[in-house]
Amino acid sequence: MPPPPAEDPGTRYRQGERVAVEWGGHWWPATVAQAVGAHEWRVHFDNWAHQWDVVVGPSRIRHISRATRNMPARVRSNPVVIIVVAALVVLGAAIGLFALGVSVTTGGARAEPAGTQQGPGDAQASYQRGQPIDIWYGSTWYAGRVLEVRGTNYKVSYDGWSSSWDEWVDATRLRARSLAAQGAASDAPPQASSEASFRAGDAVSIEWKGTWYKGRVLETKADRYKITYDGWSSSWDEWVGSDRLRPP
Repeated sequence: MPPPPAEDPGTRYRQGERVAVEWGGHWWPATVAQAVGAHEWRVHFDNWAHQWDVVVGPSRIRHISRATRNMPARVRSNPVVIIVVAALVVLGAAIGLFALGVSVTTGGARAEPAGTQQGPGDAQASYQRGQPIDIWYGSTWYAGRVLEVRGTNYKVSYDGWSSSWDEWVDATRLRARSLAAQGAASDAPPQASSEASFRAGDAVSIEWKGTWYKGRVLETKADRYKITYDGWSSSWDEWVGSDRLRPP
């Protein structure tokens, strides 16, 4: 069954909003519990205990109206089926952990296995630790970096995403990042001036993990600025230096 249509880039979801979340190859009704980053949300599945709450990124979350046709109807209305599926997942995880323990106790260094997904990249290409690259995930290229190299497999991180998204991939899911993509592109954010100064109430753009967001200055103190992000709760307010600010 094909996934529901992708959302527009930069789509955000609010706390308490009803959404659909991909899990186990199906889309399930859920509620946004909180935003945990610029591109990640903690969600609570309908009729599931809170221990099943998970953090998901854009590829696994949709507005519920875009995913309804992809939700298995019987599962949506039958908590017993949900519990059975959850039990099967727990059993599978336990078997996987047991197998991992056996491999550790038997010794022997092995290259980390890459995920099963294949991408459109060159299978014969090679990359070095620390190299900026693009990573194929789902059906999109994302900017990232090589963390480790073991044989023909690569541990990668996604720029602007937490380490919980780090994974092992093979060369088919990688491509070298061009100089333009590394910062020479015309739309790359300019370097903030060390002489820049702002006043309380000024509208600004704020850098957070490599991405610029709109906001405004709340307070100033010496060369520090307390800012708030437009459309985000005050829990995200923070003090930053001028190197993370620029005019809107």
